[in-house]
Amino acid sequence: MASLVNGFDDLLEAFEDSSELTWVELNNMDGELVELTDWKIKLGKKIYAVHTSSIGDGVRQSKFFNAQFKHWSGPTNAKVTDLTTVLPSSCSKYFEETLNYFYSGVPDQLLRGENVVAFFKIAHVLQIKNLATECVKWMKENLSHETAILMLQQAVQLSPGLDAIEENCIQACALEFNSCNAKEFLRLPTEALSKILEAATTKYSADDAKICHAVTTYVRGISDGNRTVVFLELAKRILVVPKKAAIDALYLLGKSIEHNDNRLKNLCVPIVAANFKNVNHDDLVAIPDHKIVCDLLDDDELNVRSEDQVFDAIYNYCQTKDGLTTRMKEEIWETCRFSYLSSRCAVKMLTLDIAEIPSRCVQLALASCIAGVDKLSQSLNKGPLEVKRLQPRRVKDENGFFITQKCWGKYKGNKYYK
Repeated sequence: MASLVNGFDDLLEAFEDSSELTWVELNNMDGELVELTDWKIKLGKKIYAVHTSSIGDGVRQSKFFNAQFKHWSGPTNAKVTDLTTVLPSSCSKYFEETLNYFYSGVPDQLLRGENVVAFFKIAHVLQIKNLATECVKWMKENLSHETAILMLQQAVQLSPGLDAIEENCIQACALEFNSCNAKEFLRLPTEALSKILEAATTKYSADDAKICHAVTTYVRGISDGNRTVVFLELAKRILVVPKKAAIDALYLLGKSIEHNDNRLKNLCVPIVAANFKNVNHDDLVAIPDHKIVCDLLDDDELNVRSEDQVFDAIYNYCQTKDGLTTRMKEEIWETCRFSYLSSRCAVKMLTLDIAEIPSRCVQLALASCIAGVDKLSQSLNKGPLEVKRLQPRRVKDENGFFITQKCWGKYKGNKYYK
């Protein structure tokens, strides 16, 4: 990570060289302590009484306040500096700790990934070089993918002027991308994540499955109104959809069809079919084209653990997909190879009493279990429904060999293959 942090040194170029007390909030001060202070700082609704000698002078001085103190032209009884519109509002909660810094320095554990950029921004605005140096030192020594995401989130919010922090954090996340938690990227704007993905794929050879998962997690996690723009921006960072990305491939397929991204669609289709047993079947509803869903489930080489998986996927799809007509439900049920359902699934089918299952499919399944698939195939007309519904799926095993589905039957209570 050392090669990434050199850019932090540029952040300090904007700064000029330059008995412990503590500040007390004005409303909590007694009269004697108020008399010892000689300046006031207003931030929002709060007013702080401070000492010009502690804030405008010494190694921890603020050049901003030093100039205010030296060139004050207002009345002597109204020496107040209003920072309400000077500091970003998100920095306000760290201002009291900044005041403590003027009097006591940086205490242990003050700087953390979630606040170091805010403290640096305060130091930048108020020209506190010593505090800025402490912040840069902490960032250089603690830069990792965990802190980088937190720092990048702040840097984007508090820009401009923090380009070096943004770039170092982007590179840190890209370098250690395989160790990042995809949900953490939801902290970031789309543009920042896109830059991380670009660097991760072009410079650091990140795991393609993790790239897919990061995009899927991010697109799922944002509001519907922004989803189109976000997906189109991040989808171009997916260069490969590997087998390990099967859990995300069906969702990505649906989005690629929805947004006419044929490149990504062509990457997803073979992965979904070849690894259907591992995909998230709930994502079938995300595919806007019903015919594509039917074609997918009708594939002879759809890789499933058993035909029961197809049955369950179709049932859930029909239950959750809006706008399906009766005929559309019949079409998708026709893709199920009922002859190859387990006895457990056959019982469940009767229990659910699914009206949209075409009776012809059930008749074929019953006849094949009684007469046998081969004999029945020879005796029937070679129509597409009859032939296809009686044929087993040809599934490839891990070595690339085809495994043919078996048809379950029963004889005197014992299951056997037909």
